[in-house]
Amino acid sequence: MAMPAAADEAGDEMRWVIVEEAEPNDHFAYANELMADETVIGTIYPRGDLDYYRFQIGGVGILQASLTEVPRDMEGRLRLYDGDARQIGSITSGGRGDDAILVQEISEPGWYYIRVDDSRGGAYNETYTLSLSFEAVVDPQAPNDNFADAAEMMVGEDRHGYIFPRGDLDYYRFQIDTVGILQAFLTEVPRDMEGRLRLYDGDARQIGSITSGGRGDDAILVREISEPGWYYIRVDDSRGGAYNETYTLSLSFEAVVDPQASNDNFADAAEMMVGEDRHGYIFPRGDLDYYRFQIDTVGILQAFLTEVPRDMEGRLRLYDRDARQIGSITSGGRGDDAILVREISEPGWYYIRVDDSRGGAYNETYTLSLALEPID
Repeated sequence: MAMPAAADEAGDEMRWVIVEEAEPNDHFAYANELMADETVIGTIYPRGDLDYYRFQIGGVGILQASLTEVPRDMEGRLRLYDGDARQIGSITSGGRGDDAILVQEISEPGWYYIRVDDSRGGAYNETYTLSLSFEAVVDPQAPNDNFADAAEMMVGEDRHGYIFPRGDLDYYRFQIDTVGILQAFLTEVPRDMEGRLRLYDGDARQIGSITSGGRGDDAILVREISEPGWYYIRVDDSRGGAYNETYTLSLSFEAVVDPQASNDNFADAAEMMVGEDRHGYIFPRGDLDYYRFQIDTVGILQAFLTEVPRDMEGRLRLYDRDARQIGSITSGGRGDDAILVREISEPGWYYIRVDDSRGGAYNETYTLSLALEPID
């Protein structure tokens, strides 16, 4: 028998939300059909009685089943089953007369069953109340759980997504048009989530990763990008949880544009003059910057590498016109200047190379200066 709820303020027709159990319903085949967000009143009688109900869920989300208003001596128990009658969740009340509330993430739409019984095997002539509610978790990017289905986003854009259900992976793809520094921010994560970011190049090779320091903490990944192209980033939870609250993923990019590039070999060496200052970047990792210059007379050449990034150990190598090394120096430590002094016995073209002995990459410039003191 169904009982009507009150009409809403607009005077619309009654909504039937409270129903009574119909016996027999003591196994899956005779389960009473319910609607999600519906309430049923039932009785555990006689001893050992089992009450089965079935209901359909149309999406993924969080199901809450609440067993309340139970008889005073009853220890209520709920068991949840999928459409193939496999148990996927259960809970027993904390004591006689207590409520039992089961919360379960639903990862697939379909039919589900729930069973009500008394863990003590009693029989009661008083009713219990079983209420079902469902909160859909609708991710606007889903499905994006693999490279092929990665959601497209832009640098400078924020995206909000769910890690749901358990083990969910969220992939995004984005394009970068030049070399520079990428920062990916995973923020506003659910309280119990340990966020993790993994960065991949266009061929799905992992090139960077970071995990937050703890539950609810942000995760920030910083990575130099050495080639323009498509990139992928994956968001997941290192604990394998599921959450009905969103996270925020943000991307920012700082281009590193070297006015001399590309000058990473003798053939492409940037031309400069003695007495001139040049500013350049050592970027990306392993970058080599070559310069060529002409000397018209014999004398003492001084090459100054100054204003280097804080963590850079600058190195200078000097070559003659035939690319034979004739001098070199490395700074005394990170951020220190490097000064190379060399006697030039023949006029002509010369090359000098700037690099970092530590093989780093920097989005700050260095300064290269050349001076020549003629010899009478």
